[in-house]
Amino acid sequence: MRLDPRGALRVCCAAVTVTAIVERLRQWPRGALHCGDPVSGPRRNALEHAVGHALPADYLELLSRFDGLDLRGDRVLDTSEVVERLGSVEGVLDEASTAEAWHRLSRRERTELARTFVPIATDAEGNLKCLDLVVGDVVDVHLESGAVTGWAESATRLVLAALDALELRFDPKGRPRRLKAGEAAQLERRELEHHVDRAPTSAYALLELARWHTRSSPTEVALAAWRRAAANERPQIHVEHGIYALQHARHAEARRALRRSLGANTGTPQLALRHAMSWGVRTGVHALLAELYRQVGQMKKALEQRRALEQLRKSTGEGFDEALDVALNRAKGLRPPLVPTTTVLRVEETRAPRPNDIAIDITEDGDLDPWPGQDQDSASWGEDDT
Repeated sequence: MRLDPRGALRVCCAAVTVTAIVERLRQWPRGALHCGDPVSGPRRNALEHAVGHALPADYLELLSRFDGLDLRGDRVLDTSEVVERLGSVEGVLDEASTAEAWHRLSRRERTELARTFVPIATDAEGNLKCLDLVVGDVVDVHLESGAVTGWAESATRLVLAALDALELRFDPKGRPRRLKAGEAAQLERRELEHHVDRAPTSAYALLELARWHTRSSPTEVALAAWRRAAANERPQIHVEHGIYALQHARHAEARRALRRSLGANTGTPQLALRHAMSWGVRTGVHALLAELYRQVGQMKKALEQRRALEQLRKSTGEGFDEALDVALNRAKGLRPPLVPTTTVLRVEETRAPRPNDIAIDITEDGDLDPWPGQDQDSASWGEDDT
């Protein structure tokens, strides 16, 4: 048998990462955390046979070190629990009335799709953390809503993020940390930042961190968090980004974010579940975009959004999502800053730009959208998608 060098490299990297996890577990006092006994090779093979699919190298390496791990709320399931819960995702999504993308599938399609999600962990609320055998990462399956959200790029990153959170909450002796005034409010942010450090593409952590900054940080900091989160395709991120940008008079940025929410890749059943957008949200986005384009004189784009809205409402009978309805009413009372298309801005060529200069972007919509001249990330938000 010929060994695939890339496969060997993945196994080697997984072993190094799992060794680091084991070393961190050994630093805790005896009894503070519970680890099961290592899983033998034949039992790991039997698990793969039960799943009906090869399992990721890093997850198999974890099993070779311990069978189940209790992290004081978060739990990595032991192999017997994994087998018992195989197919449980189907039941969770069947009972979630909001999982519209799931309910549009046939029963056979649902069963086949559910088999590609292997539950390997749970959190304190009982939500499932599952290996997505098609995409190759770990997703969160919410018990009540049925939302399927990217959690971490791998099983080892899931464990590392959980250990980071545990160490923020407990001291080296396993006792709850005594937080000073003001520290408790920052604990959630620190946990989410650690999660993003461990899992940079985690839709869950990026969204929740942007929400935290929305509640607690200045506008520019919150907008930066939304722009960072926008690297993920999850439509909910772009919808909330657009609403927040509109609230702070970033009209071009709001339009761009809302348009991106409509363009998420749903080409496979896995992606359709992750990037699902309810009919109420979709109709609300179309209505809001139609109003925002109308305000800046982009009547062709406004008409496109209005037609999409009417078609959706006719086929589904859905009204607007509440948050988008509020945003629409707000938008109708606002007027974005406009610059006549004939206006010519002349740049002084006699001196070099200074650090505090303000860069001015005039989009095709005619918006005057200022941002700090050195902020390249925000520059891309001053233009609309075409």
